[in-house]
Parts: sequence; C-alpha cells; structure tokens
Amino acid sequence: MSAPAPDQVPAEVHIAQVVVTKVAAYYASRVPGVVALRSGLGQTVVKLAGRVMDQLQDRPADVPTDGVRVELTDSVARVDICLVIRLGHPCLELARTVQEVVGSQVQVNTGLTAIISVDIVDIDLSSDESTSDPGAGAPGPPETIPD
Repeated sequence: MSAPAPDQVPAEVHIAQVVVTKVAAYYASRVPGVVALRSGLGQTVVKLAGRVMDQLQDRPADVPTDGVRVELTDSVARVDICLVIRLGHPCLELARTVQEVVGSQVQVNTGLTAIISVDIVDIDLSSDESTSDPGAGAPGPPETIPD
C-alpha cells in the first residue's frame, strides 16, 4: 500500500481566537466614524472573571483586544464589537458598515464564516472642525433695537 499524495493527506488547521480578535479590531477601528473600541459592561465582567480564573489556575492571562469578543465554533466566528462613534455618523448605517467590513475581512483572512454583532456604547460629541478662535460660531450678544 502506497502513501497518500501530499495534497490528499488529511490535515487540521486551527485558527486561534486571538487571530480573529485582532483582524476584527484592526478593520473595525478603521471604519470612518469609529472613534475607539471599548469593552461594554458585559465584556468587562467576563474579562475580569477570566483573569481571576487564569490566576487561580496559574495560566497566563489571554486578554482579548478591548471592545472585541470572539467565540469560535467549527468554521464560524461569532464576533461582538463595542464601538465609540463620532457624532454626525448615523448609528445604524455605521454599525452595518462595520458588520460588512469586519465580516468580509475575517472571511478573507481566516476562511471562517463570520457573524458580527455591533454594540454602540458611546458617542464622541467633539466636532472634527478645529478653529483658532474658540468663540467662532458662537452666538454673540443679542442685538438691541434702538427706540
């Protein structure tokens, strides 16, 4: 009996959770209107519990990128992303863009099917416009009408 050809040898490939996390964080943070990735309350609690368990079991802490949580099952990556966005970008439109961009990039870079969930957890109210005159655009004193 001869050995199977190299292209017919069954092989397993495992893609680490951190790989998907980094890909998702990288592309989500580059969508125009996204100010930052930030852990939501649920993610913060899960992270803290994980750190405690890691310390109790003397394992090195595997802290995922802030604002991104990934679950891998078979060939599916479930990705939860928490965003801070800039004022002036419609929430639903921005969330859909992040879902499309991150989903396609996780697929391209890992070969996994991606299900992307986006939570907008905060909004940056500062404007993009910077002026040298802090009073520019501010209303002046009310006009007085002569008698």
